[in-house]
Amino acid sequence: MALTPEQLEILGDEIAPIYQQMEQDVINDIIRRIAGAKRWTETAELQATSLQKLGYSPTEIQKEVLKKLGANKEYQKWLATETVAYKQEVKKLIKDIVDEAKDAGDELIAAAGAMAWNEDMRIWSRAGKKLKTTGVASRTVRLFKKRLNKDLKNITRTTAFKEMGGGLTKTMDAFHKEMDIAMAKVASGTFTYQKAMEDATARLAQSGIRAVDYASGITRNVDAAARLCLQTTSSQLAGAVSMYNAEEMGEDLVEVSSHMGARSDGSYGPSDHAHWQGKVYSISGSSHPDESRRLGYPIKKLAIATGYPDNPRGLCGYNCAHTFYTFFEGISEPNPVEETPPPVTINGKEYTYYQATQKQRQYEREIRALKRQQACGINTKARINQKTAEYN
Repeated sequence: MALTPEQLEILGDEIAPIYQQMEQDVINDIIRRIAGAKRWTETAELQATSLQKLGYSPTEIQKEVLKKLGANKEYQKWLATETVAYKQEVKKLIKDIVDEAKDAGDELIAAAGAMAWNEDMRIWSRAGKKLKTTGVASRTVRLFKKRLNKDLKNITRTTAFKEMGGGLTKTMDAFHKEMDIAMAKVASGTFTYQKAMEDATARLAQSGIRAVDYASGITRNVDAAARLCLQTTSSQLAGAVSMYNAEEMGEDLVEVSSHMGARSDGSYGPSDHAHWQGKVYSISGSSHPDESRRLGYPIKKLAIATGYPDNPRGLCGYNCAHTFYTFFEGISEPNPVEETPPPVTINGKEYTYYQATQKQRQYEREIRALKRQQACGINTKARINQKTAEYN
């Protein structure tokens, strides 16, 4: 196959650390700036105490304290300056990361293109056919480099922190938001400044920076979003190379790869990957009766059966690890479909292969969140060790 799921994993792993570093730098910057606001004006403290005695809720106290703090010119100037400085610093940090990711992405996409082309050539050579070499491969790689760069920029433009209530706070506004929460806690009289600061640190580190897809409502941590973006782009690049070579050489049949734990929703349509994986399809939609008899099933049109290339939930679509390659009529032998292992029982609970992989991803996210807290000065070593043992 052009690019294996393992190769896609490796490519994705290369881009993730860049965004993990950005995430940690942004979190540390917010914490550092909040820590600079240790002096509470006497006016604000008296106002908070009076409101608390009158039975006001912390939310109401927050509004009144912020209003009173706004009247204090010194503090108002400090907060405004810090907020502007923070936003400028984070904006520059994100731009630098995008530039670094673009360079890394260019190299990784070029590597993916070379792997896809070389594997395609090997398949043609094995069938006794000679594949023409043209400049199309390099042009295709350039096209996908541009698209990846655009997608990575879109990810960083929509970064946000997930709040306790499930809402989202834009990364550029996180400092101001955390200041509001810290002030309300201290003003309520139930939190010391140090405790409010620790809570802010834990909350930011636990959530991490999310890449927000506002259209679908799905949020992912920024490193996972970048990783997935690169994997999907690489998969589609490999598909484009295979499709070009097949059409250029006048071949109509392609075989779709298979892997364990393929997605299945029971629809028997493009979104049901387990249904269409591992089979041979026609690009044009021709029936190929002789080859159908040899294979033992009717050959369907690739676009209708798998949704390639337009359906985002189908072959080479969003988070798809499948690819396809030329299948030579009367010559090629189909590869065996990778069968999904039977369910396993762990700690008394049964998991299908797919459920087990999703549980693995959950552990990975939890361990990364604990490591972010550790990097922010919160002692999570014991929890990291425990969670790592469960993961293993």
